[in-house]
Amino acid sequence: MLEDVITTSEKRHGQVAIIEFLPSSFGRGGYRAYIFGWRGVHDPVDGWSEYDYVHFAGVAHLPSTETLEADAWLRTVVARLRQQGVLFLNKAQSEQYLKGEGLYWRWRFRLERPTLFQRVVWTLKKPATPFSTVAATLANAFNSEMVHQVISATGVLK
Repeated sequence: MLEDVITTSEKRHGQVAIIEFLPSSFGRGGYRAYIFGWRGVHDPVDGWSEYDYVHFAGVAHLPSTETLEADAWLRTVVARLRQQGVLFLNKAQSEQYLKGEGLYWRWRFRLERPTLFQRVVWTLKKPATPFSTVAATLANAFNSEMVHQVISATGVLK
């Protein structure tokens, strides 16, 4: 799952970046988001299509430094997703996360069967989920800013 699958390639309709999301309070994880640039209503400077990907949040696997350095579109995608609250973890952090907090979320989404001891403890008391908490805080801040921008742009509540 954590092989460096985050790649980009030139497509007929522009660039595409593949981001692997991990389990968190935002969802079961283990899916790859294909993020296309330069299509629809997009930023003319960097190709980001804001409205197509505004729903992405949670915890994701960060591409390797080499992969990021080699691809401008991938750097744009990571930067834009960070701005809207996606928390990126490098490979070592991702592996550690999947053994702890990520395992808890996989259990919550009924995708994993941890040890009996873990299940009993987690049933009695939810473990600390610092990464998901940070991701939720970042996403809420982004969503609050988006709501403010929409209200300002449309004149709603004036």
